[in-house]
Amino acid sequence: MRKNLEGRTIYLTYDQIRYDRAGRKLVYVWLPIKIGDKTSYVLWNGVLILNGYGYTKTTVPFKFVKEFQKLELYARENKIDMWKISEKLKVYNLKIAMIHHEGRDEYFIITNFGNRSVNLKGWKLYSHGGQEYIFPAIELFPGASVSIHSGPGAMGIVWTRKYVWNDKGDKAILYDPEGNVVDVYEY
Repeated sequence: MRKNLEGRTIYLTYDQIRYDRAGRKLVYVWLPIKIGDKTSYVLWNGVLILNGYGYTKTTVPFKFVKEFQKLELYARENKIDMWKISEKLKVYNLKIAMIHHEGRDEYFIITNFGNRSVNLKGWKLYSHGGQEYIFPAIELFPGASVSIHSGPGAMGIVWTRKYVWNDKGDKAILYDPEGNVVDVYEY
């Protein structure tokens, strides 16, 4: 963003909800562009999503949700930037097998469907609500699974004692240590 927007005039607008659950300000960034004698405005948030630099968060309702989802779908289907599959990932086949979001012990399960062992150290899982889990050194053998727990009743490998997953629906994204998207799971 700095490379493209620094030193330029931009306009910020807000939706009905100005902050997310984590207290981050929610704004639309409009970039004026000249087309002949006319000035038009480009919604920079949408440009980022279209170019694979972001995804649509739906934890709070907002005006452009349908448009952003269409832009994200295009980027995902065309494997643009964060949605591309690296050559390394073609060898591995890790999936978010499930997310259990009810009760005092929430958990997600990662399964290795590939034919090689994978050390998960440095891999990341992001929840749609903005939480991040960075995996420690866990060797995940072919066909094996690991569960990571959250919530006040969390047992086993514990992410946090706070709730992470939204009972009304959520999205998780699994990244390798280089930042490539490996899998996306929505419920």
